[in-house]
Amino acid sequence: MTKTANAKRNIIFDLFIKLVTILVAFFSIPIYLNCLGDELFGANQLLSQLMTYINLAEAGLGASLLVALYGTLANNDTEGSVNLIAAAHRIYNYIGIFVCISATIFSFFIGNLFDIAVEHRFQVQVAFIFYSCSIGISLCMMAPTMLIRADQKYYNIAAFFLVLNPFGVIISIIFLKLGFSLISVAFSVFVANFFAYYLSNRRVKKLYPWLKLKSEHPNYKQLKSVKYVFIDKLLVVAVFQTDYILISYFISVAAVSTYAIYNTFFIVLRTFLWIPINHLQYGLGEMFYKSDLESIRRIWRDVISAGFILVGAVCITVYFQIDYFVSLWVGKEYVLDKPIVILFLINLVYLITVHPSTMVVSARNMFKERVPGSFMEMSLNLIFSVILMKKYGVFGAVLGTTIGHLSSNAWFIPYLASKILEIRFSAYWIMVLKYVLSIIAVFFIVREGRAYYGGGSWFSFFTKSSIIFLSSLFLLVITNLYSYDTRCMLRRLKAIIKL
Repeated sequence: MTKTANAKRNIIFDLFIKLVTILVAFFSIPIYLNCLGDELFGANQLLSQLMTYINLAEAGLGASLLVALYGTLANNDTEGSVNLIAAAHRIYNYIGIFVCISATIFSFFIGNLFDIAVEHRFQVQVAFIFYSCSIGISLCMMAPTMLIRADQKYYNIAAFFLVLNPFGVIISIIFLKLGFSLISVAFSVFVANFFAYYLSNRRVKKLYPWLKLKSEHPNYKQLKSVKYVFIDKLLVVAVFQTDYILISYFISVAAVSTYAIYNTFFIVLRTFLWIPINHLQYGLGEMFYKSDLESIRRIWRDVISAGFILVGAVCITVYFQIDYFVSLWVGKEYVLDKPIVILFLINLVYLITVHPSTMVVSARNMFKERVPGSFMEMSLNLIFSVILMKKYGVFGAVLGTTIGHLSSNAWFIPYLASKILEIRFSAYWIMVLKYVLSIIAVFFIVREGRAYYGGGSWFSFFTKSSIIFLSSLFLLVITNLYSYDTRCMLRRLKAIIKL
């Protein structure tokens, strides 16, 4: 099977997993909110964000391992792959044990740190331990799964996550309906995650019978880029995973609930739209080892074109329909003001359209070069968020994040990608400007029918949302057909569909 066909299968499986995840979240969040209440629901969202900081213990080892495996797999060097996996597995084991022990100790201080109500502190403490140990055990079983990802055969283990992750949520809902609380939610996640990785490891060992987790010559040297990956990862986490913490500290834990509903919605959209781009990195890594720069350049332009058209249609639909969605989903009292929604949409466009450049930079192993942009983004994000949040509340938090994004990595990451791909930086911005203007033009066209939008029921909502999305998508394609980039993208998409 060709690499392109593998990538297609990976993308389809991952899209299906995320679709199931979206459906599970759609039904589970209102139940969580109702059963846990604002305080514990907010605490659970806060714990979810804290887990991203616990994940920093991974120290960027996974990304370094992937980059190193691109070379050994491209050269069919099984011994080299074994030496890399063995080195990473040993490090992962130490990190996993450290996470479990240190998180248990830290849990005794979490209640005071975030001013959680006394009656909820024990639940939050135990839930934090379960969530943290879930990460620790996953790390201990992580290394073999990185091999199958680097080899673009993730679809072989996707079914385990597809079934078990939603299963964990369903079990947690059953516990909540039986009268249990936050601890049962965290325990369900722990069990589901353990079995997903356990079964994945068994599958990897069957597919790669030569794989061993111990080696006489573990290759630590090839993982040397880990320190730069870790620094970049730390800075990125500080950018994306501080909002709940800041809101709970400067406003209240309960205030996290309303913000979390919108943030979760946009994270799901972002993750779903990122899937095709994420899987491209594995193929790009091998192309760099084969010095196939022209192919990488074409793929990069095609993905940016597709990203702008797709995210444009999504943003136009969300702008007109999200208030109705939130009202039907969790209630009118959780609807946020339109200016906050606009900021969320600007961030979504940025995150989707800069991601192809991020994948190029990562596949080229230029994590060290990424650090200045990430540091700039983190600093501006935190400074403006704290300053603006004190005066404008949730709006200030989102505005600070937007300023951080647009004044740093929105231009720095594409700048690095343009250097790697040996193209003019101005050519990138000309392409971006054309697509942005087309999105604005289509928005004003679609807005003319706003009197017919909305949705008093789920059927009406989904019907009207589908019409808005498909109309916007059609208009964006039509208005960009004059562009050579768009025509090339459509031809590539047609060829991929035929595979």
